[in-house]
Amino acid sequence: MEASRIPWMIPTRMARHEFWRHEYRAHRYLAGASESSLLQRTRDLARNMFWVNSSGQLSVRSSTPADQSWWALWTHFLEEAGLRGLPWQHHDIFDADWVREIISAPAAPRGLTILRGRALPRSPYLARLGQADHLKASYTRGSFRIAPASSYADPSLTAAIADDELSIASVRSVSILPPGVPAVGTIQKVNPPFAELTKTVRTSQNYFVLCMSAVYDPRLLTDFQADAVLIIRKPDLLIRRLKYAAQKVRPELKPWFGPVEYYDPYKAGTEAARIPMLKHFRYAYQNEFRFAWLTPDPNQIWEPFFVHIGPIRDISDIYL
Repeated sequence: MEASRIPWMIPTRMARHEFWRHEYRAHRYLAGASESSLLQRTRDLARNMFWVNSSGQLSVRSSTPADQSWWALWTHFLEEAGLRGLPWQHHDIFDADWVREIISAPAAPRGLTILRGRALPRSPYLARLGQADHLKASYTRGSFRIAPASSYADPSLTAAIADDELSIASVRSVSILPPGVPAVGTIQKVNPPFAELTKTVRTSQNYFVLCMSAVYDPRLLTDFQADAVLIIRKPDLLIRRLKYAAQKVRPELKPWFGPVEYYDPYKAGTEAARIPMLKHFRYAYQNEFRFAWLTPDPNQIWEPFFVHIGPIRDISDIYL
């Protein structure tokens, strides 16, 4: 059958942003979001769509398929704003305070100059950001502090760190029909009444965690309010040593190491068992590699503990 005789088919040739707009209209998942929720979403998207270049200027990410996925979500927001007639241009959708913090032009960003001209490893590596005294202890003695995941739900922490690591929330927009109107066959208007339903799944068990980044982005130094970077050139050796050291100190804990998976709350599943390796997509730019230790013991005392793996000069470099 010819495409012209199928009214719902999308034309085979169209601009990419138009395709994304058609895509959104077919599944209007933000219809029930409040204006404040939409504003927060734009700020979450912006943190992943923009970065700081070598001149300290705010720049756009757009070269990889992953970058394009952020622009698709941004276009979905624009389409929702257009359907509602929202003057989104009048809102601080980029979070001006955050932008002012990370740009350093005309000077190069501190996160870049701290590397002193040295190139990052081409092979897989890990980056640990923090305060100089703490990272020196890791570099010279192999000391690492392992903290309860619950300790990150602390509003005094920076926005790049503070998070509820024990729960995930999925959000759905549902249309509200007047009493007596059947849902089947109802013609949807451009702006029907919608409500937003949030389902929160919380793990019943806390866990211990140590966080690093699989990709070092110079802006992370500012985001984390750090003044030092530890680059692990041989992550496999670090993983092996950490597993062994933690086993000696806390043999009852079960290790779970790997890259974090970032979820979109408007498209998320709700599996409690996977929570230790899930984070809201607002943190996706951090490219976190997580070292987690789990225990089934309900009487666990949740206090930080240290592991000591010995000097790691052979597998890492420190920048202060």
